[in-house]
Amino acid sequence: MPPANYSILLVEDEDHMVATIEFVLGGQYELRSARSVAEARTQVAARCPDLLLLDLGLPDEPGTVLLEEMRKADLDFDVIVISGSREVGKAVKVMQLGALDYITKPFEKEDLLLCIRRAYENWSLRREAERLRSELYAPFHVSGIIAESAAMQGVLSIAKKMAHSEATVLITGESGTGKELVARAIHCEGDRSRGPFVAVNCAQFSGALLESELFGHEKGAFTGATQLRKGRFELADGGTLFLDEVGNTSVEMQAKILRVVESKEFERVGGQQSIKSDVRLLAATNADLEKEVREGRFREDLYYRLNVVRIEIPPLRERPEDIPALCKHFLDNITRRRGVRFLA
Repeated sequence: MPPANYSILLVEDEDHMVATIEFVLGGQYELRSARSVAEARTQVAARCPDLLLLDLGLPDEPGTVLLEEMRKADLDFDVIVISGSREVGKAVKVMQLGALDYITKPFEKEDLLLCIRRAYENWSLRREAERLRSELYAPFHVSGIIAESAAMQGVLSIAKKMAHSEATVLITGESGTGKELVARAIHCEGDRSRGPFVAVNCAQFSGALLESELFGHEKGAFTGATQLRKGRFELADGGTLFLDEVGNTSVEMQAKILRVVESKEFERVGGQQSIKSDVRLLAATNADLEKEVREGRFREDLYYRLNVVRIEIPPLRERPEDIPALCKHFLDNITRRRGVRFLA
């Protein structure tokens, strides 16, 4: 049973229907009401409900107008549509607009309560998923990175600012300095945190293998391609793609990466259909890319596309202030896993 503080906004202009629903719910829930689309907008702006009970036949505008507005705004609540129409087409339309359920007037008390229970279960699952996501990614947030030194505090300050930007970030530093950790923090703190974070180490793959890894391949594209395989650009859609050790890519592969950066489109290996790519791109390298550009091993145009914002992570030997805190962090992890206490 949903808790009493589960908030429901009823948008209904008929007095007898408002009274009926208030009677059915019988004080079990926190119930507010609005008599028009305009009043509903005001109430949602003042306080977003957990559930919207929406009549379609409202005096100022159709209820579908409000439903479309709520979905475009990506507000996090469910909608149950109430209608006097039994037309299947109308029910299909509102479900396509994002309604969770559809109930026709007149309805039985049990039908309404069942719809509300389903909505509450859906709401609870989203909250639980959000809680688990928060716990899973907590160590990757900026606040989870050990940084006592002024140098690392500066790195994290830039990372936090870049989290809410779509700008491409180039993270540089020696191997083991934590480039991927910073990339994950940018993703987890940002607007794409609900999307996937997909990382690929470009140094692990040769040219042909890297192309398949990044862009995927069609069935039969080459010997051994027995089925369609999505690449990292496709898997990262709506989230972040992290190209680690991007300096290890060939000039030919750099040209293909540049095309995706510029056009937001690519084709799978062996394919002809263009696929849209909505990804935030982060890249990292331990190489001196400016030197690589001068010596013709890295494309200048791709370098400037990747190096929109640069974060340089200093090696640990240049920030000794971080060593005690890192030692304590690793020791705490070991003792917690082993179930023992460390007495200093």
